[in-house]
Amino acid sequence: MLAEPFVSAGKARGVVAPVVRLTEVFPGVILQAMLLSPVFAREQPEAARRFVTAHLRGQRDYYRAFIQNDGSRDALVPILTKYTNIKDPDLYGRMGTHGVDPNGAIDLAVLDELQGYYLRYGTQQQRVDSARAMDPSYIDYALQRLGRWAP
Repeated sequence: MLAEPFVSAGKARGVVAPVVRLTEVFPGVILQAMLLSPVFAREQPEAARRFVTAHLRGQRDYYRAFIQNDGSRDALVPILTKYTNIKDPDLYGRMGTHGVDPNGAIDLAVLDELQGYYLRYGTQQQRVDSARAMDPSYIDYALQRLGRWAP
């Protein structure tokens, strides 16, 4: 199983041939999520809230540019090539996109289903209460600042 940009780079080199997208096998799978350090959250709560807000704003910019194709992709690619490890601007036009929720929602049922998989195959030792692992206050704060996305 490969993620972007490795899929596109491998296809370009002729060493990878995608068979099926994970979203086809597991509709609703969470392909991108942000984890927040509990130390950061505890020691710098305002910075943590603002970081999550900035992340959600970036997800929305990404969503508009790469999923809705609103014409802003050309403005974002130079920023992405400057601040990420993907330096080939042409690669952004070939890469598949990950699903993002413009309101930062994560389906806890999907997390529980993923845990079941990890438990079955031994990569996770015990079940974690997904509701306790998620702190919605950060997304709530971001949504208060940015407003809810309504496509």
